[in-house]
Amino acid sequence: MEEIAGALVKLTIEELGKVIVAPIKRQFNYLCCFNSNIQSLRKEAKKLEDAGTELQMRVDTAKNNIEGIYPAIETWLESSNSNLKLRVEIEAKIPIPIWNIKSRFLLSRKAKKTTKVMEKLLGDRKPVDPISHPAPPPASGPIPIGETCDFETRKKIEEDIMEALRGGEVNMLGICGMGGVGKTTMAKRIANRAMGEKLFDEVAIVVVSQEVNMSKIQLGISEYLGLKLEDKSIPARAHKLRTRLEGTKKTLVVLDDVWEIPKLEELGIPSGVKECTILLTSRNRGVFNAMDVKNVVGLEILPEEEAWFFFREKVGTCVEGQDLVSIAKKVAKECKGLPIALVIVGRALKDEENKPIWEDALHQLENSNLEGIPEFIKEVYNPLSLSYKFLDNEQKSVFLFCSLFPEDADISLEHLAWYFLGLRIFKKTKNLEATRKRVVSLVKQLKNRFLLLDGDDDHHVKMHDVVRDVAIVIASEKKLMDSNFTSIYGWREHSYSDCTWISMFPQERIKLPIVLKVPSLRLLLIHYSQKSEIQMHDQFFEAIKELDVLSLEYLSFTSFPKTMELLKNLLTLNLESCTDLESISIVGQLLNLQILRCHSCDSITELPAEIGRLIHLRLLDFSYCKSLKRIVPGVISCLVRLEELKMIGSFKGWEAEKNGKERRNASLNELQSLSNLTCLEIEIGDCTLAAEDIRLSSKIVKYEIIFREIHFRETFEKGMYLELPREISLGDWIHIFLRSTEYLELKGDGSNNLDLAQVQNIKTFHFSQCSTASSMLLYQQLYCIIDTAFLACWW
Repeated sequence: MEEIAGALVKLTIEELGKVIVAPIKRQFNYLCCFNSNIQSLRKEAKKLEDAGTELQMRVDTAKNNIEGIYPAIETWLESSNSNLKLRVEIEAKIPIPIWNIKSRFLLSRKAKKTTKVMEKLLGDRKPVDPISHPAPPPASGPIPIGETCDFETRKKIEEDIMEALRGGEVNMLGICGMGGVGKTTMAKRIANRAMGEKLFDEVAIVVVSQEVNMSKIQLGISEYLGLKLEDKSIPARAHKLRTRLEGTKKTLVVLDDVWEIPKLEELGIPSGVKECTILLTSRNRGVFNAMDVKNVVGLEILPEEEAWFFFREKVGTCVEGQDLVSIAKKVAKECKGLPIALVIVGRALKDEENKPIWEDALHQLENSNLEGIPEFIKEVYNPLSLSYKFLDNEQKSVFLFCSLFPEDADISLEHLAWYFLGLRIFKKTKNLEATRKRVVSLVKQLKNRFLLLDGDDDHHVKMHDVVRDVAIVIASEKKLMDSNFTSIYGWREHSYSDCTWISMFPQERIKLPIVLKVPSLRLLLIHYSQKSEIQMHDQFFEAIKELDVLSLEYLSFTSFPKTMELLKNLLTLNLESCTDLESISIVGQLLNLQILRCHSCDSITELPAEIGRLIHLRLLDFSYCKSLKRIVPGVISCLVRLEELKMIGSFKGWEAEKNGKERRNASLNELQSLSNLTCLEIEIGDCTLAAEDIRLSSKIVKYEIIFREIHFRETFEKGMYLELPREISLGDWIHIFLRSTEYLELKGDGSNNLDLAQVQNIKTFHFSQCSTASSMLLYQQLYCIIDTAFLACWW
């Protein structure tokens, strides 16, 4: 018994010793191991800094791809940044005199605890762990509808479709009606209601159009579903899409503007399965009959009373007086009950109180000659052409020009600016930027009149298919293009001798004529969607010497036809992804050229001396020409009227002046000759050129200056990317850009020579691969001068 008692006492004393001694020892170590605790903190902080930098880069890349970031990743980064800030606070209190025992004890304890947290953070995070997930598909939110109204006569039709969907027994429905009657609007309203009532887990809506592009339809559906279709072949994509649509989620697929029986199986859209319901819209009821679609509703024109109510809503209160109400009702009646016509004419006459104008509008609607107008747009032609007549000359040009593009095309405003500058559409714009602003203004005016629609983003615009049909007829009447040129997707043997504009967007390889005999032609667009071989004979340009604009995209040819040199009037030359084109020397003979854009032309290796003859150039864009290694010295300095120089992703071999010695490449000093420069986007491979003493145009308002290799890039109007591996005395031109830059990325220890007090306009700042001392110096400067609400730092 005594032995047992003794053992218990011994055990209790040992345990008590552990409880009492261990904490005392730990507290004592805080004081004795001050230096080692600080060193451990620095070591772990460096690891955490590198891990955080790498993770932040991945996060930013994911966000640029509109992917969602997992909450745990956001939490990890917040904790990492918080602890790295603690480390900075600790470092700021060092050194502490050895006799200040209390301060050394407290700081050492804080360093030790911070180090443990950092170790845990590093242990929790593995480089291979996923950080993001695809963004929710567009169908998770409401689909934009545009102009709409709750017509009483349409409510029952809409409700009938909803009842069929609620029943869950119908897997294919159709909405039929003439162009402009409101089929698309109805389909979008139903899609939104179905999602709102949770009848489906997801909705996809795509435009099929008259010229069926199966690849585009597949990709359109997959984007709504958040499905990546990386296979290039249509059958492989169809298999993946079909598997997805036959899965556990209930999906509503809306196929809008169907002209002929869609090849559902080839597209990968399953029919007859409960998980996938298909809603189609078409002008042709025969499509639904051939597909044996049982649930088909027809949309008729609006009755006179509803049409008048809708028209009055669009035209405003000006028609409420006795002088105008009767004539306004007659104008509304001439719109034939078509919602699109009522909107467009109403917008054209909005707030118009002048009775003679209303009388003239009615006269034109009642007395127009429809002979030769295609049957399928006769009803809508009069009201839309009337709206066209209310436009000024510039608005008319933009409106008609947009009909050159395919149905449902996303039309780039930037491209419109290049083309309009080449066609001299605007008489009063003095430079490229003014042309851009004029395009934006006119597009907005046309959207306000419902003649154009919102594009997929702020930089694009679309045109309703019915409006486009009418615009093509109007353009053909004015000899701008041929209304029979329905082969906008490919060449047809047809006489285009009177055409002014020709555009082609082929889906398959086409055969061009040996000589393009269209002497009045001023614009030629040939745009493929993927690389395609094409043969242009040497005589091809022989008969189109008046050409102002030439745009070729994704064409495979190695050199221009010899007759290219005859295009003396050419002002705009756009070449995109013509990846086999090697030599552009002949372009130097086009002395009036103002826009020269060679984007992603991967086989161009040199900007030859001949380009220096293009003294009227406003835009020179060789972005992403990855093989461009040489710019002949003196070429850039000759382009004295240049407004924009863009070479991101291509040429990096800028050289320094060599005191009379011959150079192989262009020098930064040549940029000093460009007094009209407003945009400069260049990459510089030699970081020592940051010390060059050059004076650039004071008109530069947009720039991206990249030194060395930058693998990750955010897009800002004003951005600086500086990789400075060692200390360099920066030139004044660098400091000038730093004062206004919105984005700044610094890499390397040379960054600590930078005084961030001058950086006053910054929104995003990154620095990486700096030594500990450099990082601390940069952070301390930044912390003092910048509102961190818009700041993202890479430690």
